[in-house]
Amino acid sequence: MKGFLLQINKEKVSAESIKNGCINILLTNKEGVFKINFGGMDENMYSYTWYSSELTLGDEICISYKENVQTSNPIAKVNFAQLTKEEILQRELETYWKLKAELNL
Repeated sequence: MKGFLLQINKEKVSAESIKNGCINILLTNKEGVFKINFGGMDENMYSYTWYSSELTLGDEICISYKENVQTSNPIAKVNFAQLTKEEILQRELETYWKLKAELNL
């Protein structure tokens, strides 16, 4: 199956595409802190994280779209389908207050 291969410096992490789901590699910069996150979510609301780290100056990143990719073991997995409505609301509120605080800076 097709998927992504992330090579950061000499470390390699990969994930095949998720049927009826998504995989993503995000590069972010917030207040001068650069981060990379490689994750995804399937149709059953399982969220996977295969790689997450801050970047340091000089890091080399290579992202390849390949055939016959073997999925690495995730470093984190969350089942959002099993969260109660209250837990989901709590997460959404925490995100809201965090973003609101950032906008007020």
